[in-house]
Amino acid sequence: MQIREQGRKIQFIRSTYDPGHKRSSGKVVATCLKYMTSLPAAEAEKLTEEERTQAEEFFKQREQEQTEFRRRYSTDGLPFSLQQVVQHIADGGEISPVQAEKMWQGMAALQKALKKAGHAKPVRPKKVKAASSLKA
Repeated sequence: MQIREQGRKIQFIRSTYDPGHKRSSGKVVATCLKYMTSLPAAEAEKLTEEERTQAEEFFKQREQEQTEFRRRYSTDGLPFSLQQVVQHIADGGEISPVQAEKMWQGMAALQKALKKAGHAKPVRPKKVKAASSLKA
């Protein structure tokens, strides 16, 4: 069975060999909306057991890919988001105590995860004292 995204739909195509024409022909057996996470029961009934298994594997793989994409997207965008929050606070923006508490908890969890993954907190360079004028 072939699975193809066509516009806003996912098509499940069954290929059958036609000995008279000496080639395979494809027929759309079931369809569903592109954003669904599983095949509707009415459409699943149109598929064979093997085809249903293929459809379930397709949806499972697609969900894993989307989860990985969301994680990567969040990780890549986090530094920018943090800068935006810092700027919001610096500009006198309002943050509720609940939001502040959640941010502190999130930063603590992030620090712990970074340390566990082997990314230690960078060491700040020591401040150099200004050289006092030399007495002659």
